[in-house]
Parts: sequence; structure tokens; C-alpha cells
Amino acid sequence: MRKWLEAFEQHVRQAKKMAPNTCESYVRDINGYLTFLERNGMKQIDGTTGNDVLAYVTSLETQGRSRATMARHLASIKAFYTFLWELGVVSKNPCSDISLPKAEVSTTRTVLTVTEIERLLTAPDPHTLTGQRDRAILELMYASGIRVSELVSLNVTDVNTTLGVITCTGTNGMERVIPLGKKASRVLDTYVNDTRPQLVNTASESALFVNRRGRRLTRQGFWKILKKCGELCGLTHKITPNALRRSFAAHMLDNGADLRVVQELMGHADLATTQRYASSDRGRVMDAYLRHHPRA
Repeated sequence: MRKWLEAFEQHVRQAKKMAPNTCESYVRDINGYLTFLERNGMKQIDGTTGNDVLAYVTSLETQGRSRATMARHLASIKAFYTFLWELGVVSKNPCSDISLPKAEVSTTRTVLTVTEIERLLTAPDPHTLTGQRDRAILELMYASGIRVSELVSLNVTDVNTTLGVITCTGTNGMERVIPLGKKASRVLDTYVNDTRPQLVNTASESALFVNRRGRRLTRQGFWKILKKCGELCGLTHKITPNALRRSFAAHMLDNGADLRVVQELMGHADLATTQRYASSDRGRVMDAYLRHHPRA
């Protein structure tokens, strides 16, 4: 079964041109499913049924996984079986009649105020190498609105602080060039030229952001950094990578940026996705109404 996972990984990396982190998520999810099958005595992928898939999803639920996580695993498994069916490895796609479980819909979408952003950006200790790295990470995230998967995939060669731009690869495998503000460019330039050389262990390391061991920073590593910085600056609400991304979009739109420009910066294929990042705070909506409607 493992050989087909390797074939699938090669397919999504080359033919589908998936972003590295997206590809890794697919492989990790499918690997978990194959391990489940092996533990239950299955040796061949052909002959597995929808009940096997449902049993695996149920096992995830038993482990306390969220519906969003279960939906992601199932989407990965569906893509894997579709690939195998198209190759003729399986005679039937056992996922064809299985629906994705609906993920929980958050009723509150955190958008940080400009003051809160300033507090968060200044939380890292400027006197330590990791603090300087963390400041560069946060400045870049807020200045560009990129996804955390895009952030950890950045290489040093993707940054041009002279022009004030970064080049990143989105989840669809497409590249886009994103401008940076002067502040973010200055902080990033200092990190690249002064801080990063003291963190990396080898000149062959291409990653822009590295951990304490000098290796590429992971998404989990960034989550820990963000959580720590949120606690240091005393923010009471939970700070997530998407909160920074949402704040980037909301602040751009609040200050008059065109919705389609923000769509391009964020790498959204659908304008409706970008619209969800627009201000949803009722207080700010009312304030905008009172300021701009002629009969308010």
C-alpha cells in the first residue's frame, strides 16, 4: 500500500503542483489511514470499502479530533482513492458515497485592532536572536497577509528587501509577488543579514525562518511563537495565524483598499472568500455607516 502513497505524493507534487505544505498534509493524513488499515489486518488497498473509511473517521472522533480535522482527513483519503481509481488500482472508489462532515463554524472571527497589532509586534525580546526572528516573522505576517503554510515555505531567495517584496507559492501552487511596507522590510533585512546567519548551522539551509536547531521552522513552531507573544503582550483572546491574516485584510479594506487588490494579495481564487475577511465587527460597521451615509 505504501508504494501507492509514494506514487500519489509524486503525482500531487509534480502534476498537481501543490504547495509543499499542502502536499505534506495530504501524505500525513493518508499515512494515518494506511496505518489504521494495517493495524486492522488489511494488506491490499484494493478491496477496502466505505466502511473501512468510516471506521477510520470514527476512530479520529474517538480521539477527540475536531470535525474540521476529520473533514480534512476524509478529503485527503478521497483524493487518494480518486487517484487509485483513475490508475485502475482499485475497482471502485469507496469514498464515492461518503459526505464530508461539516466543520464547526466559528461565530466569532478575531480581528485585532491596530493597537493590539502594535503590542503583538513589540512582544518579542529584541535582545535575543529568537526574539529578533520572531519580530521579523510577525512583521512579515501582518505586512503581507500570507498563510502560515506559505510563511514556513519561504526561502531566503524569496525575499527582496531592497524592492520590498516577497515571492510566495500559494496552496494552488501559483506564485504571487507581495509588497512589504518599509517597517517590515527594515526588520526583515536586519534578520536576513544579521540574525539568521547566527541561527543556521549550515550554509546549505535555504529556509528563511529557522528554529533553534537551525532547521526550517514548522507550522507547529510558528503556532508556539504566536501563542507565546500573545501571552507576553497580554492579549486576552486567542491569537491564531488566521487572526493575523484576517487583520491584514480587514485593516486594508477599512482604509480603502480595493477588494480585488486584497483578493490578489491574499491569493484567493474566489472573491467571495476575500469578502469573508471584510469587517464583521458590528461596532465598526455602524461607525462606517454613520460616517458615510448621507442621512445617517
